[in-house]
Amino acid sequence: MSTWLVLALALMAVIALLSLLPASSTTVSWCPQGVQKLGHVLFYGALAGAWLPTLGTLGAPAAAWAAWLLASSFGALMEWLQRYRPGRVGCWSDVLRNALGAGAGVILVSWLWP
Repeated sequence: MSTWLVLALALMAVIALLSLLPASSTTVSWCPQGVQKLGHVLFYGALAGAWLPTLGTLGAPAAAWAAWLLASSFGALMEWLQRYRPGRVGCWSDVLRNALGAGAGVILVSWLWP
């Protein structure tokens, strides 16, 4: 198993844990709202960036789209599942932040590791 795949799966586990814990038990409840929203962009950017080298055998454009789609879809799933967690609310603006972060991660990793 490649290092990038392990990193991508580990990031998914951390994101799922932070996303699906009840609001009263999350460690980010003390964080200002703006910092939490920035966290969406950073976490999903890192996730897409980790998927990109893993999917590199698909070829440059296909790997980039697949990495973005995987991270963005996972973000949408986490927001949908939050609707069923105590004290949590999934919202479309967070889905958009997740997708924008995933896109930024793909662009950054493509630029740093061509």
